[in-house]
Amino acid sequence: MCVLRFLITVSFILMTHYSGAQATAPPDYIITFKGDTIRGIVAISYDMDKVQITPPDLQGKKMGFRAFQIRAIRQQGEVYNPLPYGTSYRFMKLIKSGYLSLYAFRDPNQSAFDGRFLVKRDGSSVEVPNFMFKKVISGFLKDCEKVAREIREGTIKITQLEQIVDEYNVCIDNNTRRIYATVPDRAPNPKSILLVNLEVKVQGLPDFPHKKDAMDLLHDIGEKLDNHQPVPNYLTEGLENYLGTIDPVRDDLKKLMETLKN
Repeated sequence: MCVLRFLITVSFILMTHYSGAQATAPPDYIITFKGDTIRGIVAISYDMDKVQITPPDLQGKKMGFRAFQIRAIRQQGEVYNPLPYGTSYRFMKLIKSGYLSLYAFRDPNQSAFDGRFLVKRDGSSVEVPNFMFKKVISGFLKDCEKVAREIREGTIKITQLEQIVDEYNVCIDNNTRRIYATVPDRAPNPKSILLVNLEVKVQGLPDFPHKKDAMDLLHDIGEKLDNHQPVPNYLTEGLENYLGTIDPVRDDLKKLMETLKN
């Protein structure tokens, strides 16, 4: 199991809320590897491998963490996740999330987030290269032949990464639905239908900082349903923690939770 997949699995641990998080609490926060949410003034190190936070109730005292101790950061409206890069972990800025997610990172001795990094939900990842872009990225996305072909032929280019991510995610979603529709013994049961409906709504949530975590949980629940396995409580409880207070998906979440209990 790759390290990134391990991180994703562990991130299903229940998220507890920092006791000082009120309506007037600082909008920035970190989520630790253990699932604790700490709000305060966030400062990420220049090397993007450490973070400090100053909670409002600690009278200026700072708390420091290494990247591998953190699940997510929200700073000034941006979301950062720790990802394996080289021999260590670095915080990267989330640009677009889904089965395939796009991140931006800062190269050493650079101030701008000019680097690009692609991560699939299964944990595989690749840095987007300027040299041999067509070969590397078409190979990485070869499980969607249409997108891979467009990259090889130059129909979509390195400057259109967000379009590539969107098209790839649509392709994977369509392929998954096609498998369910054409293979009788994998036809979705009512629980799977509710799950897919919820996935679609979560994916469409604007400015939801925990979208990737919620989608990862839904993905894991879906795997359990496909394999006719019981869904562990930590998955359902974790999903309720992320989505229970989100109005656009609350009813769908409630229906799914009630169905999973039967």
